[in-house]
Amino acid sequence: MGRLIEIKLRKKGEVITVSGFPERSIPEIIRPTGDEFGVDLTAYAVIYAEFGRFGRDKAAELQGRAPSAIIVYKYEWHNGWGEGVLLPENFNLNQVRFYKTSAQKEEEEEDERSRAAEALRLGILGAIPNVHVHMVHGHAGDVVKAEIGPRQEAFSLSEGWHVYATSIAEAQASVEKKIGTWQEWNERAIKVFVRHSGRNHEGGIEIRPSPTNSDNVEVCCDYNTRKWVFLEKIDGNWVECCN
Repeated sequence: MGRLIEIKLRKKGEVITVSGFPERSIPEIIRPTGDEFGVDLTAYAVIYAEFGRFGRDKAAELQGRAPSAIIVYKYEWHNGWGEGVLLPENFNLNQVRFYKTSAQKEEEEEDERSRAAEALRLGILGAIPNVHVHMVHGHAGDVVKAEIGPRQEAFSLSEGWHVYATSIAEAQASVEKKIGTWQEWNERAIKVFVRHSGRNHEGGIEIRPSPTNSDNVEVCCDYNTRKWVFLEKIDGNWVECCN
């Protein structure tokens, strides 16, 4: 199936847009070339019509009565609708403008955002060791943002665990501020997990840091029973208690 072509035309003095014409239904002379999917026919008087069966013949009859107009028509075809465009004999291609549709522009903008996001992700990974980076996809027009976390045993789903950045420099500064806390939590989580579970950690160890106090953190020591150990740093020493 070919691409769908958008045709912009005049109707009763107003500019309207008709979307979704199959490329094969449009005369080759006005098919957009390259990466343009829109055809602006507003320089011409255009008759837009819908017919039942034998729509092609009826469109030709209509063109005979309005020879200087472009006929854009739909007609009944098997179990659906067919489309077509008839051009006048004095048709001048110089009066036709090809353009990119709004859907194309949105797609191009999204592609550009994706490329910028991937470039930022790779740039951060190249500049900062031992981190993982995920891109936060917001709404169109939003600034591309990276979510950065440590590549280590301890991980968290809690808010405030990751840092966010819109540039490599911002990422480096944010990680530099947080990396000491990440490493301290990781070291403590491994020790607590091994001591309370009686086995070495396999894979990640889930922790729940306090969003308001970096000296409070919970460590999950048993995923089956959801046993958590609460840690609090008091006077530089970690104090534990089981929930």
